[in-house]
Amino acid sequence: MNSRGYKKFIDKKTLIIGPLRAGKTRLLSSILFEFIEAGLEKDIIILDFSPDEIEGLGGPLSRYIDVSRMIYLAPDNVWPPRLMGKTEEEVDKLAEENRRVLEKLVDMAIKIDKQILFINDVTLYLHRGSLSRILRLFDSKRTVIATAYYGDEFDDKGSGINVREKVAVRALMIKADNVIRLGSVR
Repeated sequence: MNSRGYKKFIDKKTLIIGPLRAGKTRLLSSILFEFIEAGLEKDIIILDFSPDEIEGLGGPLSRYIDVSRMIYLAPDNVWPPRLMGKTEEEVDKLAEENRRVLEKLVDMAIKIDKQILFINDVTLYLHRGSLSRILRLFDSKRTVIATAYYGDEFDDKGSGINVREKVAVRALMIKADNVIRLGSVR
């Protein structure tokens, strides 16, 4: 991206989707860097829903870029429910725990008067969280750039997370002005 590449994202809702290890977080950090270089950090909120890096998967945005000059909202702990849960009940429990923690951050972000929003791994909230709440968050900001997992690599142990996630991401794709597909996304 060149130094003016950020302009194509201004006043738009952009969703970056892809399977595991497609480079979603890396691309998000690159776009964020462009916004910082343009001097826009005072207008930025970052919601970072990603768990710590596990088995070489993504991880928090703060591992890729300095987020200290922006409003950075991230939970102390979130869990990858499909990787950590051994049973349907464990997957559900972890996803519900994530929802409770992340929903507070979503509600905070809606109220913050900044107009540029970056979200790393919105799908972690959507496993059990409210799509309408995320859509309200998107509507509350002029510029939104978010990553979402969109693949078939996980066994949800019968919890229904895979279907719920696909439906939610498709709804966000419809809402988005730009959809950037990485990897082999169907």
